[in-house]
Order: sequence, then structure tokens, then C-alpha cells
Amino acid sequence: MFVQLFEGWRYNEGARARLAAMGLGEVLQVAPRPDVPGLIARLLATDTDDSDTGIGVWVWESEAACRAYGADRPEQVQAAVAADVDDTNLTERTFDALFFGARIPTAHQ
Repeated sequence: MFVQLFEGWRYNEGARARLAAMGLGEVLQVAPRPDVPGLIARLLATDTDDSDTGIGVWVWESEAACRAYGADRPEQVQAAVAADVDDTNLTERTFDALFFGARIPTAHQ
């Protein structure tokens, strides 16, 4: 498994509120969004002291799957992210997973 951690980006005005209104963080999703080959899990979260500052964690089957998506990422996806996020200070850190576990609540199976 291959893990990406994105940090240092901020939501542009109104973007975080719009995303939060979708309620995606309230219920476990059955598949990550975007649902692309090799993507196992994805988490977007915001700083508890500054809700416009976010982090992203992407868990991939392999680094090759991650890089394949990055190389073929649709322009409309890139444009949507650019409209929502100021990535001036974004950093990406990558990790090889040593353990990955998940507890899926029975109500969501």
C-alpha cells in the first residue's frame, strides 16, 4: 500500500461550507470519491482550530496506481480543485503502509 498526505492548503471562501453542506463527513461512504482504480480510501479533514485549513489522506493499492491517476487526472477535476483550494503552501508527503485496518459499522455494510 502507498499513502499520500496532503497538508498546508486552505479552502477558498465558501468552498468548505459548500462541501460540508453535502454531508459527506457525517456518514461512512461505501467507496472513496473519486472512485478510481487502485484508490482504497480517502479522507479530507479540517483543522479543529481553523476550519479553512485542510489535510487529505489518500490510501492506494500501490504507488503505480497513484501516479497513474495523477498523470491522467481530468482537467475538469483539476479546475474544480483550483476553484475550491488555495494550494500555494501545499505539501505532499508519501508513506509505505505498515498496517491498515478499518472498522466498518454494521449499519453501513
